[in-house]
Amino acid sequence: IEWIVLSKRNGKLLCISKYSLDTRVFDNSGRDVTWKRSDLRLWLNSSFYDNAFSSSEKAYVEYSFLGRYKGSSDQDEEVLYDYVSILSEGEAASYYKSDEERMVKPTPYALNNGAYVGDRGDAEGCAWWWLRSDGGQENTTVAVHNGGNIYGDIYSDMEFCTVRPVVWLVDE
Repeated sequence: IEWIVLSKRNGKLLCISKYSLDTRVFDNSGRDVTWKRSDLRLWLNSSFYDNAFSSSEKAYVEYSFLGRYKGSSDQDEEVLYDYVSILSEGEAASYYKSDEERMVKPTPYALNNGAYVGDRGDAEGCAWWWLRSDGGQENTTVAVHNGGNIYGDIYSDMEFCTVRPVVWLVDE
């Protein structure tokens, strides 16, 4: 996996995969989806994490704070941590200032698994990729279009979106 460093903070590096690595649904449950309960989060922090990093590499992957979220009642607040995640809508807009910067090519593996890519212009060969922010409607989330713009209200069971994992690494 080739990684791009997005940020350096307090001896840690925020890294994102240079390419979209796989094609996965965000969630296939049919329920109103959030990052916390998504199939994609479960896969990234289990199968992907276990296969992408050796045991010695895992020592450098930080269990990272993602944010505070509304819990099951208005008074509840849940704190969320992950080893591997994906960018939020705000992070994608902050780290990548233009549509062109957000455009990404998929790996051959992602293409073989059904990644949809643009077929003309600047978006030729570029893939859609998931963001962890909730969409504006039930069963939707946010993704980056193959042309680099950010779209809300993408159904969470779309099978053509790709995954760009994000990790915080200890910088030694």
